[in-house]
Amino acid sequence: MKRLRESSNGIAMVLTDEGIRAAMLSRCRNLKIEPPGRTERIVRGCRARFERTFCERMTGCLSADSTAALLELATGADGSLAELKADPGRLGLETLLEEIVKLRRSKALGLPADLFGEFSDKLVASWRARAMASHPSDFAANPEPVRLTLLAALAWCRTAEITDLVQSLLNDPAWAERLTDADRRALSPLFWSHANLYGTFHIDMDTHLDLGLAA
Repeated sequence: MKRLRESSNGIAMVLTDEGIRAAMLSRCRNLKIEPPGRTERIVRGCRARFERTFCERMTGCLSADSTAALLELATGADGSLAELKADPGRLGLETLLEEIVKLRRSKALGLPADLFGEFSDKLVASWRARAMASHPSDFAANPEPVRLTLLAALAWCRTAEITDLVQSLLNDPAWAERLTDADRRALSPLFWSHANLYGTFHIDMDTHLDLGLAA
């Protein structure tokens, strides 16, 4: 049982209860042990443990300003939540302007560019879908770490989606002819400010090379 529990983090990466159950049984076969009783309880425990760890990790990456902004977004008070969820509809000039405004607001949340970078697309997409289906009352019913993670997943995914949408619109030859150099200079920071091309560098200012220099 101890070895089975040690694998629970990997099992919980499978998103559905059926997937967790299948992964657990596969693990039992690999370890050549009998499946434990109370399977459903173990499945629920794996899912809850992973969700708790995942949310704590995500919220630990958020600044105080981002946390406050996401909690405000969760209330839906100013319509920003509904706006962020809204489908752009038919592409056109009004769509472009609305999506640019939406993009600016999502970037103003200050989420790290690599917030979900080490997790699978399937996992992040499941949290985005869960947030899309949630209303302010649903967010309020969740513990704060879960609420923040749901909103962060939604905003993080929508930022990338809206960026792709605006870029595809601007790649249309008809639009390219209408944009001036000044227009492109104004739009470029929106596309690149969320990109983290070189990863994250952690600098240790307390450790120095021993160069053997005399004091």
